[in-house]
Amino acid sequence: MELPNNWTLFKKSVLAKIEFCCATKIWPVRYEIFNAWLSNFNGDNESEYMALQILDSLIFRSKEMVQASYSRLLYGEIRKLILSQGGGNSIFLKNASLSKWKYQLKNGGFNSQLRFSPIITNEPEGESGQLVYRLLSPIIDTSRYAFSKKTDAEIIILVDDILGSGNQFINEFAPRFSLEEKLNNQLVIYSPAIAYIKGINAISEQYPNLHILPAEIILESNSLFFGSPQSKFRNDQVNTLEVIKEFFQEMQNKYSSTRNGFWFGYEDACLPIVFEWGCPNQAPYIMWMDRSPKYSDWKQLFPRRA
Repeated sequence: MELPNNWTLFKKSVLAKIEFCCATKIWPVRYEIFNAWLSNFNGDNESEYMALQILDSLIFRSKEMVQASYSRLLYGEIRKLILSQGGGNSIFLKNASLSKWKYQLKNGGFNSQLRFSPIITNEPEGESGQLVYRLLSPIIDTSRYAFSKKTDAEIIILVDDILGSGNQFINEFAPRFSLEEKLNNQLVIYSPAIAYIKGINAISEQYPNLHILPAEIILESNSLFFGSPQSKFRNDQVNTLEVIKEFFQEMQNKYSSTRNGFWFGYEDACLPIVFEWGCPNQAPYIMWMDRSPKYSDWKQLFPRRA
């Protein structure tokens, strides 16, 4: 890999953008964590340049952003879908104006027809579904809409922070939740805050009657190394994507372990996504690596989401 001549100007530009996002609380994290993470690469300009490219590509979503996304979903697409499906069997749901819809959601007025359930898996990060559900408390009365196995509500809305590959949903959550059976009798809506297009396609193929309404869709083009191998890498006018990708692979040998299978993120998704509460495993491992077997004073950038 060849360092572009303007890479120091690129560094100033990236750090200025990050400092602005932190100072204005668009990203509610301390600016110092980024400088501390970059200090891991002191004296290794090529690796620092690669790290700056990752920072420049960050897709950061705060708790406040997620809450706003769900407000739009619940008052917009989800409401429209329920109405287009006949509003279940409830005259109350069918005839609720938008203002009444908001009021009843907030005060638990639809709890006999409508229930919410977080996506929970066997993995530690499965707890993030519960976190997202709690974030809905300014919008809905979460205590009155909580799902239980005895619930016979006409409509179930599943929430989570991210739909990645869809494997955990299909292999763990769906069987335990008896999703196939519920789809025969109830309107089930899956609404993650962010959904990767590959995961949407995988789940839709397995469960065509499940309605997937994410707040935001991430495409394959959002992957850090998306594109043809010989095309130029992002805003780099010197190196091709193939060269940069090979260099990033070499960084694993230098800073991490060749045994780690998440260097490019789960299933090599390499999506530079981070929530205020941490990274999903689709993000490259270096974004959430908490220790280095070769550098005892390694500074972590973001925690693994939990």
